Amino acid sequence: MKHHSTFLRIFFLLMTVSSVLSQTADEFLKQTIDQKAFQAAELGIIIKNFTTDEVILHHQSKKLLTPASILKTMVSARALTFFSPNHTFATRVYLIGSISNSIFYGDILLKGFGDMTLGSEMRSAVQAEQIISDIYQQLKKLGVTCVFGQVVADASYFSLPGIPSGYIQEDVANYYGAGIYGLNYQDNGYEIVFDRKKSGVGVLRYDSLAVNEVNSTVTARGTSDQAYIYFSPNESSVQVVGSIPAGKGPFVIKGAIRNPPFYLAKLVQKSLENSGIEFQNAARAVFSPYTVPGDVLWQKEFLSPPLKDILIQVMHKSNNVYAEALHRHLLKLDESYVFKRAILDDGSGLSPTNRISAENLLQEMESVLNSSNKDSFMSVFPVNAVSGNVRSVLKSNPGKLHIKSGSIGGVRAYAGIRRTKEGNIVGFVLMANELQSKGSSARKAWEPLLSYIANL
Repeated sequence: MKHHSTFLRIFFLLMTVSSVLSQTADEFLKQTIDQKAFQAAELGIIIKNFTTDEVILHHQSKKLLTPASILKTMVSARALTFFSPNHTFATRVYLIGSISNSIFYGDILLKGFGDMTLGSEMRSAVQAEQIISDIYQQLKKLGVTCVFGQVVADASYFSLPGIPSGYIQEDVANYYGAGIYGLNYQDNGYEIVFDRKKSGVGVLRYDSLAVNEVNSTVTARGTSDQAYIYFSPNESSVQVVGSIPAGKGPFVIKGAIRNPPFYLAKLVQKSLENSGIEFQNAARAVFSPYTVPGDVLWQKEFLSPPLKDILIQVMHKSNNVYAEALHRHLLKLDESYVFKRAILDDGSGLSPTNRISAENLLQEMESVLNSSNKDSFMSVFPVNAVSGNVRSVLKSNPGKLHIKSGSIGGVRAYAGIRRTKEGNIVGFVLMANELQSKGSSARKAWEPLLSYIANL
């Protein structure tokens, strides 16, 4: 009986593959366009065999559409064009001033150079505790017990504003809408913990360095997290609305730190004070280059994890902060890196005002796939039905596509790579805008075309 069941599964799989292969690309295109979920949608589609230079299929591939998070494929491709896979980003710490009678007359400077991973959960990311320990040990070595100055965070490496202009109000106070600065910390986010009781939902605790007050009207119902944080007119407080999943006990949501450089400066200075170092002035952050008022008595450089590991966070976890940071690095190196026909208000894809064509996006992918960093680029993609945020994509044919998904209101998009049975490299970009259906319906509507690509 067991062998019979196995035979039937293999038989039906072979029949499915045979059915897929018997249809032409144009038939799959028509089948996709005719999907109910796409009836009122704007579509942009292109599939190209990079090895043979053959465009297998295209539909409105030059049309400017909102890409959502598949824009991260362009940022990742360009990052591997400008930087090596092992490139790192720096943060430097300085003691600047002079010492007399155990008093340090000067400042402790934290100068950022766009490391987006500082204080994050990434393996080998630099933690604040390491920086604080090194500063403390150096101060003790110099005999310092009092700082006649402060901790200064210099975040001037990237220009302001930190929050991209295209982000909407609903996003900017939540972790996924955090801004990016020359100096960043713990993904520029913090936690608010709610306590769910029969009497209602209350705020259990929050990070008081990030926010002084949390006002909440949150309720507990349903099964999904629908709580949203908003910045209050009072810069030290936030308002939380919506709902968290029904249940008992603690539930955590994540907010965006309004001023991450200042947060880090306060954290370092408070920790040093708790270790017995006295300060005469409060910590501060600056967004124009810090002017050195004295001699550099000590300095140390801290390095991020390598770019290839950062890109896995960008592509697998769709980390907006990291993608936006890489976008800022690329703009700093070459402002012309963005296509003239593209309209990009960020590098993460969160802005609904972004516009790029499927053809342009595919060109970016093709460019890096023709370079020495081809393998590195392919390795950062999640794999359908296996990893990252595409575990639900094409479950019937797992492990066939290196693919990035993207979705915001009314948008469902995919970009990726398929290595064919003949060893050819095929790239694809599929974008749908103005969708009226829910996310799962739109995902299923793309599956016939994804099945076709998976069986090339």
